[in-house]
Amino acid sequence: IRIFLKIVVSILIFVLLTLGGASVYIVFNKKEISDKFLSVLKEEVDLDIKYSNFDISLISHFPFAALTFEDLSIDISNKNEQTKILSAQNISLTVNSIYLIRGNFSIRNCIIETGEVNYYPKTIDSLLNQFSSDENTTSNQNISINKFILKNYILNIYDNKNKLSIKIDVNN
Repeated sequence: IRIFLKIVVSILIFVLLTLGGASVYIVFNKKEISDKFLSVLKEEVDLDIKYSNFDISLISHFPFAALTFEDLSIDISNKNEQTKILSAQNISLTVNSIYLIRGNFSIRNCIIETGEVNYYPKTIDSLLNQFSSDENTTSNQNISINKFILKNYILNIYDNKNKLSIKIDVNN
């Protein structure tokens, strides 16, 4: 029984030291982590991403890290013109702390609050085709999302072919 308890205590201490070390690393490298996340996103899909504030919280979703972007704007460049596809006052991403350090952004939850999504079928479909075709090549995808939530959102759908536009209000 003593050997078993020593093994369990050793494993517990190792896990706590690993999580503690990861937490300290994340706290001291917030800017580098956000830059790495945005560069990985930029490599996989050609998007222009702007935000006013970035924060990482390790306490609220322990052992996960919560990445929070404020006043986020995502644009796509299409034939020398910028097209805004998403804006949000707040976007929260819950990410595994250990994966975050390794640069693998497996997002557990993505909650986007108070903003607007503009859907242009031709533009977005070509973007999605590019993204899915990259998946079949040798390219290593480092971002995945398990759960996606929109709160207090306006969805604008523009169909240039039929000259239609639809506005949908999404509360939750």
